[in-house]
Amino acid sequence: MRCNRVMHPALVLGCFLWLTTGAAVAQSQDGRVQMIMSNLPPQTSTTYRAIRKRAGNTAVQVLTLTKTEMWSVPQDKVAAVN
Repeated sequence: MRCNRVMHPALVLGCFLWLTTGAAVAQSQDGRVQMIMSNLPPQTSTTYRAIRKRAGNTAVQVLTLTKTEMWSVPQDKVAAVN
């Protein structure tokens, strides 16, 4: 019983720290934010090109298994992409 009383708060604290540091890790040191983009229009469409233009200078990595893309977007352009 005593072990459960000690482990439960430690587990909760560990989960809390893990969740709160996730946002800080997602924002890299160079002012870029990693975004997973899904349900995008085809890459050849004008809509896709318009989204990419709004995002500014982005690096794109295609994630083939999930049919999504990971974009590295400048921090000041994140609101324009959302």
